Amino acid sequence: MSKIEKCANCERVIGKLEQAYLYKDKVVCLECNNSLNYIAVRKEALRTPTVVYEDSVSKKVVTIEKTSKGWKGFMLISWITLFCGFLFPPLFILGIILIIISSIGSWWCHG
Repeated sequence: MSKIEKCANCERVIGKLEQAYLYKDKVVCLECNNSLNYIAVRKEALRTPTVVYEDSVSKKVVTIEKTSKGWKGFMLISWITLFCGFLFPPLFILGIILIIISSIGSWWCHG
């Protein structure tokens, strides 16, 4: 007779015909394995992507968030559009809308 295995997460008995899975060296059932792996994948996906480089002047390693650079670039385009709006008025309105969107996006992503 084989040993009765219990899921380390939900403590449900894993049946004889069911496959037991290992998650971080613990025996878990199929449902818990799927949900735990989904949570781990989501946490990895939500991490902020970064760029790491060495500063040529101070020789320190610098980390920059890619999304921060993206929002700053979007904000720059918004301001250029706004200033071009002095020559062509519809661009002025578009520039204001883009500045509002980029400000909200920057605040939403970076507090």
